[in-house]
Amino acid sequence: MLIGKLLMKTLNWRKGAHSNIMSSNALRFLFKEQWLGISTLSSLTDENLPSKIQKMEDFVNSKCQAITADSLNPQFVPDPEDRNRIAIVAKNMHLSLSWENHIEDFQYQKDEHTYNKLGYILIRIRVKDAPDPNFQLSLIRPQYLQQIIFGFWFSLIKEFRGDFLMDEKTVPYAFSVCSELDPHTDIEWTQASVITHKREIGDWCELYSGQFPDYHDQLYDRRIASNLSNRTSEMHFVQRNSALIFMKPENYASYFVKDEITPKSTGYIFNTVIKTVMQIRNIGFALILVNSEIDIDTAQLTSQEFQEKETSLIKEDLEKTNRLKMILQGTLAPFFTDLSRSHRQHYHTLLQHCVTLYDIEKNWQMLSDKLEGNTQALNSIFLEKQEEASERQEKVLGIVNLILGASIVFEIVDILVVEDSLQTLVKQIVGGCFLIIIFGFLGKLYLPKLSKKKKKKK
Repeated sequence: MLIGKLLMKTLNWRKGAHSNIMSSNALRFLFKEQWLGISTLSSLTDENLPSKIQKMEDFVNSKCQAITADSLNPQFVPDPEDRNRIAIVAKNMHLSLSWENHIEDFQYQKDEHTYNKLGYILIRIRVKDAPDPNFQLSLIRPQYLQQIIFGFWFSLIKEFRGDFLMDEKTVPYAFSVCSELDPHTDIEWTQASVITHKREIGDWCELYSGQFPDYHDQLYDRRIASNLSNRTSEMHFVQRNSALIFMKPENYASYFVKDEITPKSTGYIFNTVIKTVMQIRNIGFALILVNSEIDIDTAQLTSQEFQEKETSLIKEDLEKTNRLKMILQGTLAPFFTDLSRSHRQHYHTLLQHCVTLYDIEKNWQMLSDKLEGNTQALNSIFLEKQEEASERQEKVLGIVNLILGASIVFEIVDILVVEDSLQTLVKQIVGGCFLIIIFGFLGKLYLPKLSKKKKKKK
């Protein structure tokens, strides 16, 4: 339901939106590439993971190539010209996938699956090496890219469910990378020039938006409020679900990512911006999962069925959640250390921005408070069960002592009463008395417990 609402909001274009954007922005950013980050848990082993990622890559490429003007919903993309352009763009894209491991031995259980890895899938989207003759970079617009993403996103979740538990409640994080302008011009990205071109920048940095043509200026002012780059040759706008990274071609070649295309690059932007954003987003995803587990524990603690469990089993359930918390605490520690000690201004600013963006400290505090409350409730149940066990033990010892006492009494009767018939009668009377006393003890032992159960059921 949540995804459906997001889809409606994101894809609901108004007719004429594309032409209005065209006329209001003379300057256009030209697409270089896009990286999509998907937070996910995996149940696969190290041996099976690479082949499954390859299968996933084939799947998303086939879905992308299957996009046609007719397959696009006119309700979401009413303009036929837009639908044709999206289909052209999709046909000329290639997607490559990789797995980035974040936390090993996470051990999260859901729907009979144990997910032992927390990580994220990176999808790199680039123009094919040999695009169609009628294809131009200027065709690629942010609103077209969101359509291509939604063209495979929902089916990807369903196809690989079980092997991966993806963050279904949010869209894949989209890093849009641009390095040239149309028309070609050399701009220093000062605050003034950012404000001048805020609509073009705003459309790229907030990829998942309705793309209505009549958005007011204040909306775009909010979108361009935080340029994290320290340089006038670059822009780094990091929003909650998408980002725009603009780098001049020489900067891109020197600092973006070290790969077969740019082997001399330092890879600074990929390692510092893309990885940091995805790691913090991943921690946010994990915090939500652990919080949901704690909520389940909280609900169970008050249930009759849970309270009737053995204390060791109750403790084991809560310890699983506490273990997940400790793993997350160990993962978060280096980031908070960097926040307090790092002297790298750009990285420090980015890290602080991401921690605030995903409410990490707030969610961590909420998780800790909930877990503390559950621990206190568990201790209360544990002490109550210990008291009950102690009382039962005392009563059982009383019965044992009574039985031992009865055997002594019978021996005394054997000594004092010689006649067999009288001896039998006395033993029966004494035995009957002892039985009444034993039944009284048993009643005291079990009746309060049964009464307590009935009250709780009511």
